[in-house]
Amino acid sequence: PPSLKILYSKNGVRDSIDLNSGSGSFLATKIPFLPSGFIETQAGISIRSKINFNLKPISDSINRAIVNNATMELTLNNAASQLGAGTPDSVLALIGGSDARPDSASTAYFAFGYRKTASQTIDTVYTFSVTSMVQQWISNPSMYQGVVLRSLTDESSVDKLSFYSSKDLTRAPRLLITYTKK
Repeated sequence: PPSLKILYSKNGVRDSIDLNSGSGSFLATKIPFLPSGFIETQAGISIRSKINFNLKPISDSINRAIVNNATMELTLNNAASQLGAGTPDSVLALIGGSDARPDSASTAYFAFGYRKTASQTIDTVYTFSVTSMVQQWISNPSMYQGVVLRSLTDESSVDKLSFYSSKDLTRAPRLLITYTKK
């Protein structure tokens, strides 16, 4: 089968990429667009966004709070996003500062965000069950580094998902936490 080998060098460091028939591979040497003011993730060129929430009101109750349920909600700007045919209906949120992978056995390190609404005429809301992550953050606030969003199709597409940031008060990211005190 046909194959292509790309050799490149930057600052004295050499590397290569092998492309074989049937494999989807992407190479980018710089971010291809200017920041838009949205929280974005784009597959193929590994653009990811980090989201942080103010957990101080709860983390002040360190070792005195039990998280019963935590849900993160992100609103997708359909007009600013570029989705291909067959795009999965979910996004991956990884605990910030870790090298967690979705095949990890623990939901303490990652969560899938699923479309809560699927209309093309209104903005789509994605919900993530982040209970285990939030319990970790509240139990150990010094380890809190937010979540990093990643596309599920990182290696097979160039879909771009643009979520509203905290600048849009009606569609800003939300973290809903239900907890009890010990």
